Amino acid sequence: MKPIYTFGMLGILLALGAYVFFFERQPVTPSGNQESKPKIVQMQPSTVKTLTISRGAQKTSFEQDKLSHWRLLAPQQTEADSVAVNTLLDHIKDWQAAEVLEPAFKVSEKPTFGLAPNPLRLEITTPSGKSEILIGNKTPINSGYYVLSADGKQLYLSFINVPEELNQMLFQPPLPKVSPSPLTNKK
Repeated sequence: MKPIYTFGMLGILLALGAYVFFFERQPVTPSGNQESKPKIVQMQPSTVKTLTISRGAQKTSFEQDKLSHWRLLAPQQTEADSVAVNTLLDHIKDWQAAEVLEPAFKVSEKPTFGLAPNPLRLEITTPSGKSEILIGNKTPINSGYYVLSADGKQLYLSFINVPEELNQMLFQPPLPKVSPSPLTNKK
């Protein structure tokens, strides 16, 4: 190949590269997609006074005392694993919907999405009031759950992580871990 052809091709390549660099490049914007999704729950974990998870007759309820320790009120009254409860609250404090399925949800459609008669209920009490979130069935492809907004007007699609964690807490309430005591020799 002659050097003139090589330099010609190199010139075309530089011209195309300059065109892409100056005209086709889009400005990098921060992930605006995350911000546009609505939040299912928005609260500060330190302000939560009570937390109740229920489905039908099954109920797990927690209360935070003045020293920020969690106490299990139902199904039994005992000390709760505060680390596990605080971890759950950290996961739900800014719980975002994957998408809004129904911006104007009709109450008559609750059974279709598993939001009636026995949905999973999450009740959070803070000094500013009480909010209740209803969590229905899994989606047909098991990729998420149907969630009704606290005001009952919007139907959201939620990823499975938070609803699965709530189900686990409902059926296996977090009790404090008991550390083993050292063995002592009795003579």
